[in-house]
Amino acid sequence: MLASVFFVGCTAVKKDYSDSFFGFDTYVSITAENLGENEQNSLKKLLTELDKSFSSAYGVNANTLNDAYLSECASAAAEFSGVYGDTVNLTIGAVTELWGISTDSPCVPDNSSLEAAMLTISDTSYNNGDFQSYPDGVKLDFGAAAKGFACDK
Repeated sequence: MLASVFFVGCTAVKKDYSDSFFGFDTYVSITAENLGENEQNSLKKLLTELDKSFSSAYGVNANTLNDAYLSECASAAAEFSGVYGDTVNLTIGAVTELWGISTDSPCVPDNSSLEAAMLTISDTSYNNGDFQSYPDGVKLDFGAAAKGFACDK
């Protein structure tokens, strides 16, 4: 009987986990079954790190980036884009930045600004997440890819 009490006392308690927060420029709700406290803490830490990486890339010139998560996500986006017909282009950041969607003052950009920003959209390959290969002025937008990448992680 004493041995059974000992083993029960040493067993990690696993329970259902749910959390909600604002991250990745949206409201995030997490639900997971049967997670221990260490797993819950690891999940929170990972999501915080991912959100920080993707937030730091918003509106930044592509060739100044050096982040493992961003590189991995860019490589995955290139792979999916190849499979599904060039549907994901991370180099659209200068265009989406004009709309100000992630700011306190979103707006519809004027045509001349939009046309100038569209010139920065790059046809270069993602080169496995090597951001140094992008032309100057290319800004990345991970919005479409970051959420799926975080879910996969």
